[in-house]
Amino acid sequence: MNISLSDQSSPLKHPGRLLLLFLPIALLICISMYFIRMIELERIHDKHAQDAHEAVSVSTESIGRTLQGITRDLRYLSDDIGMQQMLDQTDEKHYINQSADWISFSHNQQTYDKIRWIDENGMERLRINYAIPKPIRVPAAELQSKRERYFFADTFKLDAREIFVSPFDLNVENDEIEVPHKPTIRFGTPVFDSKGKKRGILLLNYLASDLVTNFERSFRSGKHSGWLVNQDGYWLKGPSKDD
Repeated sequence: MNISLSDQSSPLKHPGRLLLLFLPIALLICISMYFIRMIELERIHDKHAQDAHEAVSVSTESIGRTLQGITRDLRYLSDDIGMQQMLDQTDEKHYINQSADWISFSHNQQTYDKIRWIDENGMERLRINYAIPKPIRVPAAELQSKRERYFFADTFKLDAREIFVSPFDLNVENDEIEVPHKPTIRFGTPVFDSKGKKRGILLLNYLASDLVTNFERSFRSGKHSGWLVNQDGYWLKGPSKDD
């Protein structure tokens, strides 16, 4: 007797069984690919976040070093023996000597738009303006009263060795914003004569465009753009010049 058996169990003759066989495998592959992709995206995100954090840290450190350097300059000028002599004897001889020192300092630093002694009444008594090729002493007839400006009152009320740092704003001349614009941060400290009498303030106008340039430079080598805002949310350095 010959018995013939047909291959009734072959999945090729039953597409439904084939689908049931491979569907779980395909689903497992898709789920695995999804999780692999999510892990990779998270890794890329973490790398970008780390790079951005490092870029911000570098720029913050750069700004911090700049501000520390300015405060050192301010203390150096306020402690100078020539400054003390001028406060004790406010005559033209001492003005000439002190202006020569400040002109040399301004020329070498090239970052201070103005160096000023403002007396206890808010009147500029000696002022050096940065200029090319050489800083200049402003004539007495062109000196201005700064009694009503916030930086005078805020600095004059400080104690010895304390330092005032102004907001980042635009320089004002004769009660009008100077054009072309000069982004400015003012650093001030009260000054005293040899008898301990407060004789006004010493004020440095720092050209803050230099700070913004250094801030931008810290991002140039990376893939990120640096945006800088003040504590009130206004742009100091935005994604465009208009900002």
